[in-house]
Amino acid sequence: MDKLKLYHLFVCLGWFAIVYYCILKIVNFHAAFAGFWLALAILSYIAYWALKKNLIGNSLGKILTILISIGLIIFFVLEGLIIYTGTIEDDRITDYVLVLGAGINKEQVSKSLRFRLNKAIEFNKVHGNIPIIVSGGMGKGEDITEALAMKRYLVSNGVDENNIIMEDKSTNTYENFKFSKAIMENKSKEKDNISVTLITNRFHMFRAKYIGVNTGLKIYCYSAKNEIITSLNFYVRESFACVKELIYHYIK
Repeated sequence: MDKLKLYHLFVCLGWFAIVYYCILKIVNFHAAFAGFWLALAILSYIAYWALKKNLIGNSLGKILTILISIGLIIFFVLEGLIIYTGTIEDDRITDYVLVLGAGINKEQVSKSLRFRLNKAIEFNKVHGNIPIIVSGGMGKGEDITEALAMKRYLVSNGVDENNIIMEDKSTNTYENFKFSKAIMENKSKEKDNISVTLITNRFHMFRAKYIGVNTGLKIYCYSAKNEIITSLNFYVRESFACVKELIYHYIK
């Protein structure tokens, strides 16, 4: 690829990243990981400038090309796994349904969380006797726990209140499983091989399932759809989060 084509590539990438960053801020000002796109735009323009000024020699250019190629291969492999896992809707009978929390605005569920809860309602209409665990504590900008907001939403949409169990201490995906598993073990006669129908958004399912399996649960995916505009942002974020999770798992 000649330098002129690289100029165009980095300029187009930079413009795309900055426009998408602005869209994310308009749609959801506090969208997680949005800063990545601003950083990507800046790096793209720096690369464009460095190429134009011939600041990158042949040797350094080859090294950077190899590193970028390896990074892209890892990224696309992970994205393939993330996308595939997010297509799974396994509606078999399990011991529990686990709905993972997402952000709420004061007391109102977010759009992504509403998709998860609607999927739980859909599952509950078929398997109404399976207990539903709603998992999520209280974060910044939230007046109540995510678990309480989730329970209120489910009850208002016809789910039996007595069939809902709240886990309201967790602040991340790992804690969702850790604290929810403790509840399951406390309520179940059988402590091993507890089967769980996991409900989260498609972009989140691969990493969530990985964490759930590593806590000792039998995980069956029942994926909820994503918000269209923010999907790209969260799919990209999940690749980085998966790498972080794998590193954490093997060094702890």
